[in-house]
Amino acid sequence: MKRVIYKIKSGVNLLLNYIFPNRCVLCLEEIEEGSFVCRSCLLKLKPFKNFSKDFYSLYHFDKNIKRLLWLLKYDFRGEIGFKLGKMLGRSLVSFLGRDDIALIPVPLHKHKFYMRGYNQSKLISEGINSVSGWKLIDDMVKRSKFTKSQTTLSKTKRKENMKGAFSLNYPPNPNFIYYIVDDVVTTGATTSQIKDLLISNGAKKVFAVSVAAPNPPERGSDW
Repeated sequence: MKRVIYKIKSGVNLLLNYIFPNRCVLCLEEIEEGSFVCRSCLLKLKPFKNFSKDFYSLYHFDKNIKRLLWLLKYDFRGEIGFKLGKMLGRSLVSFLGRDDIALIPVPLHKHKFYMRGYNQSKLISEGINSVSGWKLIDDMVKRSKFTKSQTTLSKTKRKENMKGAFSLNYPPNPNFIYYIVDDVVTTGATTSQIKDLLISNGAKKVFAVSVAAPNPPERGSDW
């Protein structure tokens, strides 16, 4: 039943996008072709300030970016993921300045993929790849079990929830610097599980990157 509802919503969104193709997804003001948010709404997005070589994020996770990510994940606005990825990619290229990087999107369980129709982390990774040229590897890490939403869980419960959630189809290349890509990182419970998996199987350097994160990071964050 949920799948049917999602399909109907997807069709409605496609129709609205056809009728109003150049509208800000947040305030519905007219914008130039190819954009997805107006300048006014873009300026409301607060930069993430606590990045390092281990973890990099583009925006502070507040109500504005939360709305964008909600539209991406639950309102069938996949194009938002790619465009946010391009923005993140441009910022990353200037920050990192190297080309021996491989992007690992956090894999989505097949049930959630079936319901949503796409993996938002992969769309973000594709956006990064389009401006950086960095290798995108989406078949090495796989989701081994279905996990409930992390949104309402404590840091300890999030770690328990993600334990054993991922496995590898093949080992990582130790010559690459791996960046795990997710839409939002709060405690790092998800990305740290993938990091530990890659490191224990031969990867030398594994970091994380996201569109948004708390600013400052949550107390006790793994990143």
